[in-house]
Amino acid sequence: MNDLPEEILTEQEEAPSPPWWEGLVPPIYYAFDQDGVFIGEVKALVPTEEEGNWGAPESSTTEAPPIADKHQAAVWNGESWDLLPDWRSAVLYSTSDKSPVIAKLGQTPAEIEATDQVPDGEFDMWDGSAWVKDLDFELSILKSRYGEDVRDRATTIRLQISGTGDPCQLASWADKARRAERVITESGSVEDLAILRAEAERRNLGETPEALASLQHAKAQKLAEAVAVIDGIERQARDAINAAADCNALTEIIGLLEARAAEELEALQVGMNQ
Repeated sequence: MNDLPEEILTEQEEAPSPPWWEGLVPPIYYAFDQDGVFIGEVKALVPTEEEGNWGAPESSTTEAPPIADKHQAAVWNGESWDLLPDWRSAVLYSTSDKSPVIAKLGQTPAEIEATDQVPDGEFDMWDGSAWVKDLDFELSILKSRYGEDVRDRATTIRLQISGTGDPCQLASWADKARRAERVITESGSVEDLAILRAEAERRNLGETPEALASLQHAKAQKLAEAVAVIDGIERQARDAINAAADCNALTEIIGLLEARAAEELEALQVGMNQ
């Protein structure tokens, strides 16, 4: 027989039972991102009143992912984990043109024709397993570049020899040379003499049209000789470059040509100033 007061007995009968999770260890949840890639462990949220419902975080599972090696990722497919290639953070290079390539999840370098091997230079070519220098390609490109350099250098020297940076003014020397020759050989026209007289008056050096014609004829001769020498050097340089058998020979040829060009330029400038 229970001798406790009735009010105490009522309180004991109505005392709440402990929560269902009391004394239990919450499970570990394994979270994944929008692509399903495992990103780490997370704790359970606040447990619900439903027994066994710990309040699982979104995008997570209690199934542990497999261990991923380098360039692999554990990916949740909705039911289980898969191990997929993961080269997204790697620096890759196209094996066709050496340009940077970004892999997608699940792609291997071979599938996108790329490699993580860094090419050494612009003349490297992929041989299927490594970068190797393509000597024929290098020689072809260098020949083209040196050929353009020779052409540009020859143009610059012609302008230096003529004493003008204006191609139109340089071209006008052909007309001056013909006019001067006609006057010197006494076959000049009234217009030839008028043009020479106008220039002589503006030079204000006390020259007659005939004297100016003689000066212009002599300068035109020197200019023509200088241009002919430059044309010859340019042609010889281009032929030597095209005939080079390898890059070492090409480098030696360029060194010799530059030395000769400097000597010829100095000699031509002296001749033009005499």
